[in-house]
Amino acid sequence: MVYACRHFWKIIETGVQSPRLHTSLTTSLSRIRHRKKPQEISVRRPPANHQIRVKEIRLIDENGVNKGIVATESAIRQAIDVGMDLVAIAPSATPPVARIVDLGKYMYELEKKERDTKKKQKDNNVVKGIRISMRMSSHDLEIQAQKLDGFLQKGNKVRVELMMRGREKALRDLADERIKTFLSLIQEPHKIEQEPQRQPRGLFLVISKT
Repeated sequence: MVYACRHFWKIIETGVQSPRLHTSLTTSLSRIRHRKKPQEISVRRPPANHQIRVKEIRLIDENGVNKGIVATESAIRQAIDVGMDLVAIAPSATPPVARIVDLGKYMYELEKKERDTKKKQKDNNVVKGIRISMRMSSHDLEIQAQKLDGFLQKGNKVRVELMMRGREKALRDLADERIKTFLSLIQEPHKIEQEPQRQPRGLFLVISKT
């Protein structure tokens, strides 16, 4: 943005619109226009204050104390007295549960929680990769199994590739035995989501946490 403004003011000051300067400015503005905006998190605002239509609610005060069932109007007055809002945190309950909170801060916490949940879901959908080979030592297999355990603990799916060279690709029985040996080293509970399949460089399978 600063780069684009610098070119813009240079044009204004000099009154010169060279093709090169014009192209540079156009490119800078185009990058700004097409810059990705951060994804907005939309959280439905709960009923608050006089939007709560029922006559009685179960009240949680500003200190988190359950005050039992009280008249809604009385609860609203209590919220106003402490400079806060009466927010229905469980509007479908019988009677609805409402709490005295700062509505702005409450919405911020809801949006933060939703953002964290979506981030966690996104992270969990990431497929990690582990490679082993027919000639890999037992010690190296154990190290790869430990890495895989770490991925499973985080909720990731894992694509395990068995790299095979030359004539090794014809030894399917030995390859299956190698995979079986490797899977036996995994400590985390897991399941095979995709059975071993051939690929140009050998075999692969996908596992996930049970």
